[in-house]
Amino acid sequence: MNEGEGDPKRRKKYALVKSRIFLVNLLLVTCALIVFEIQFAGPLASFTGKAYSNYYAVRLVFAAAFFTYLYLVQLPLRMIGSFYIEHAYDLSRQSLSDWIKDEVKSTILSSLLTFACIAGLYFILRNFEQLWWLFCAIAWIMVSVGLTRILPVFIIPLFYKYLPLQDESLKEKIIKLSNREGVDIEDISLIDLSRKTRKANAALVGLGKTRKVIISDTLKEKFTNEEIEAVVAHEFGHLKYRHIHKLLLFSGISTFLVFYAAYLMINRIVTESGAAGADDPIIFPYFFGIMFLMGIILLPLKNLFSRILEREADMFALKAIDNSENFVSVMKKLAEMNLADTDPSKLRKVFLYDHPPISERIRMGEEFEG
Repeated sequence: MNEGEGDPKRRKKYALVKSRIFLVNLLLVTCALIVFEIQFAGPLASFTGKAYSNYYAVRLVFAAAFFTYLYLVQLPLRMIGSFYIEHAYDLSRQSLSDWIKDEVKSTILSSLLTFACIAGLYFILRNFEQLWWLFCAIAWIMVSVGLTRILPVFIIPLFYKYLPLQDESLKEKIIKLSNREGVDIEDISLIDLSRKTRKANAALVGLGKTRKVIISDTLKEKFTNEEIEAVVAHEFGHLKYRHIHKLLLFSGISTFLVFYAAYLMINRIVTESGAAGADDPIIFPYFFGIMFLMGIILLPLKNLFSRILEREADMFALKAIDNSENFVSVMKKLAEMNLADTDPSKLRKVFLYDHPPISERIRMGEEFEG
């Protein structure tokens, strides 16, 4: 453990800094959207309309300029939050050049996906004037399911290397656990998280044959096999209770609501602004702003639902390993290694926590033992 890792005040300060960055970013994006709509949207729409004759070229070039603008506005704050703050608290092991490489890869990946989605959006807007919200929601859900399936196969390997789990005793322990609980597992892998951070983590990713549990090498290094079994049992809880499917269903319902709300608001904006229609390029920043706003409004509900599922997985783990001491030990170590605020304010919990605070998880373990 690094000096200061176990200091609650240091963890509280780290959490406070990250919370402030989150709030500043919300304000920054909001102001940037207002400035773009007032200063740049009109001239840019006029320029693209004159420079290009193709329907899709006009709109994709406009969208490219819009997202480039947003990216440049947010880049300094993103660098502060994900690089300099992490180094200031001795969590990051990345050099600046490595951070830039990851940033370039993620930007290229997200840009390709974004512009494919925008092309699909304008195809739907052009061909389904009244029902575009419905078809957009269906397409968005399909993309989400597809990304969940390909995440462990194509996306994670771009940033991390899968490592074989060579500890035979740990393998045997996990296999016995899966057999005992009737959980089918496709794969369990380590990833080289230690190249980039001192934090520890594990996750369940993928769907069907691409579904796997991934464990960070930092977790393997710092935790006992019995503690790792508790972490894996938590991931098995997600499988057993079909949490990925429940999250996709929740996301699907939210998506229909968001796109329908966007449809109602966009129609009004088109009428009042005199735009040619919902597919007029000048409407796109409004569309993005509505989606951004709806995401913030739904964030507390999304986090609440996620915390409920995480509690279910915690309880599954406690019952599966039948040793609450290991579970409690895991929670305490994770708090120390990840500089987690064990007891955040209610407001921060509502907006920023998709897992129960560590203090609640520890209390669950202690009460289970009692």
